[in-house]
Amino acid sequence: PKWISKQLGVKSFLTPLGSSPGSRNNRQPISFASYRKRIFCASCNEHFKHVEDRAIPLLVPMARGRTLSLGPESQDVLALWAAKTGIALISAMAETADIVPEEHRKSVRLDGSPHPNMWVGIFYWNGGPVAAADQTSYPTSAESIETRTVYRALLAFRNFGFCVAGVDDLPGDGRAIGGEPG
Repeated sequence: PKWISKQLGVKSFLTPLGSSPGSRNNRQPISFASYRKRIFCASCNEHFKHVEDRAIPLLVPMARGRTLSLGPESQDVLALWAAKTGIALISAMAETADIVPEEHRKSVRLDGSPHPNMWVGIFYWNGGPVAAADQTSYPTSAESIETRTVYRALLAFRNFGFCVAGVDDLPGDGRAIGGEPG
């Protein structure tokens, strides 16, 4: 989001990690302030502006190094913002543009929450701006040739970072792979 560069003064170069070998992103860092790609329609942009407005008062202090105690509502706001921003980051990179399943995108846009098969993690970061997006497949079991696809996005800047990961399809409630829920 453009406000990150403006409000937090992140003007250095973004190190794109996790791109396919030989891709343009792997060869040349991009200015954080100018890393833009229009992927949302006008209606989605307006909708997600409200998400940004709710997330900024939480993100700015965290990015400036302040420790916050986040209640469930604040955690939900950050999770939604990170899911939306992760999907945008994935969609902005040519190598990963179409890897997020439609039901995951719809959950973020229409339900206002990350899809049950999506994981969002927030972490402290002490380094320059970094972005990554990729996908991988893994076998569903040691005996099976069936695979599942996982997509991932990471964005870190100043003292803040997040990672979003999602699985294309999980049996049951999507809470655990090969084990008990939880």
